[in-house]
Amino acid sequence: MATVAEDIGLPPVLSHGDLWANNVLWKKNPDGSISNELAAIIDWQAIHEGSMTNDLARFVVLCVDGEVRREHEFEVLEYFYEIMVKLMKEDGREVDFTYEQVEKAYKVNCIAQTMQLLIMGPFMYQDKDWSPEEVPIKKAQLEKILLRSQFAMEDALSYMDEVPVEKLA
Repeated sequence: MATVAEDIGLPPVLSHGDLWANNVLWKKNPDGSISNELAAIIDWQAIHEGSMTNDLARFVVLCVDGEVRREHEFEVLEYFYEIMVKLMKEDGREVDFTYEQVEKAYKVNCIAQTMQLLIMGPFMYQDKDWSPEEVPIKKAQLEKILLRSQFAMEDALSYMDEVPVEKLA
């Protein structure tokens, strides 16, 4: 999967490699509530040259519930592409790739991130020394992760039709 973005003509970019909710920090409003303003992105040890859709796919697959992801992910991807085109034009640079190429790379990255979710999800909720009050909460959280995983797997399987088998190794 590492070369699919390159194979479809997308330039390599700097990828965080582990972008998910716990690695995004938000500024606080004066009243102490969380604002919409980004404070920092942390935990950069997985940084690498990669696909422009890797971090977006990771965040969306790992952090967004399946029904919300399905409803909005391609709206978000289109916005991502539009902003990228706008910023590159403002910088005097040509965009020599299409939204369709970006969408294909996104789907490939969704396959990879789904595999990560299937591996990580259950380990996050192994039996621990939870108090009796925590047990129903943790079980509900696990069920939510399992449903997110199911939806991601269903979609990843449909995306696999668009990826050459030799690229899935």
